Amino acid sequence: MKYIYLLILCFFVCKCVGCAAETATHDEVWAAICQVESGGDPLAHNRVEDARGIAQIRLIMVQDVNRILGMSKYTHDDAYDPIKARAMFDVYNAHYHPLALPERIARCWNGGPKGHTKEATIGYWAKVKAAL
Repeated sequence: MKYIYLLILCFFVCKCVGCAAETATHDEVWAAICQVESGGDPLAHNRVEDARGIAQIRLIMVQDVNRILGMSKYTHDDAYDPIKARAMFDVYNAHYHPLALPERIARCWNGGPKGHTKEATIGYWAKVKAAL
């Protein structure tokens, strides 16, 4: 009997963890992405990919955000500013998937506008989900 109660408890705990990820706010997803990408370090720099800042933003992302805005508002060095990095994240998400669930937001941040369809982003989502 104890075994059955334990199984039921485990089922509900697992379901609640999944629900938390599915209903995470935009702010919570942002915080989890920053934790996964840089450990929360706004000065992080991946020299191999030239990914910069708290969200590890690459030049192609900055260029895409500027294209969406229709002006050259951001530079790659702006990725080191957490406020500007968040603003770029918001522009990108509002353009490509304004009503998306956390999984799609995270997978597209990692894999581009169609990242949610790429098998390569599943592991990234697992890391973000664990950080939520």
